[in-house]
Amino acid sequence: MISDHGGAPAAALIPVGELAELRRLQEEADIAEADHRKAEGAGR
Repeated sequence: MISDHGGAPAAALIPVGELAELRRLQEEADIAEADHRKAEGAGR
């Protein structure tokens, strides 16, 4: 964990495999959100 000058967490070092997994999960969430918004728009 890397903290800022006030001691609050600012960054973390994680294994590359975990970063890839986090990116994949974020992409899935973004796609789901876009699909949800698209469906809401179609229902109007």
